[in-house]
Amino acid sequence: MPAYKTPDNLVELLDKVVGSASRTAFYGPRLSGSTGIATLDEFRAIAPTPLSEFRERALRDTLAEPRNVDWI
Repeated sequence: MPAYKTPDNLVELLDKVVGSASRTAFYGPRLSGSTGIATLDEFRAIAPTPLSEFRERALRDTLAEPRNVDWI
């Protein structure tokens, strides 16, 4: 039995993630203008980001709407 059941709307959920990521300073340029996906194959084609690059960035660069965050 699988440990996790894949949601029926997985592509829709991933499309929302890609859409949000495309509006960030960090991921926007990496997505080459893509603002969403229509298939799992399109999602698979997105190159993974090495953790070393991700760790070098400020948190605000990875948020779609950093102005909506109450910073402490």
